[in-house]
Amino acid sequence: MKIKFLKTVEAPQEVYRLRCECCGPEFDGWYDNPFFKDEELDPEEFYHKVDLSGLIYNEDYSIIQYP
Repeated sequence: MKIKFLKTVEAPQEVYRLRCECCGPEFDGWYDNPFFKDEELDPEEFYHKVDLSGLIYNEDYSIIQYP
């Protein structure tokens, strides 16, 4: 799925940090992240998921591509 932000908003996004080379990235938590008008992304992308539950569909974002 691909979405496009209709205005600048803030939403929680999962963050992974590389703690050591042998273990790979580890989940560090959800952090508020700004997303800008006309920015496009996949909110379900592994390691970069975005929580859209606090946003309003067709006001804050719209779906432009659905698998």
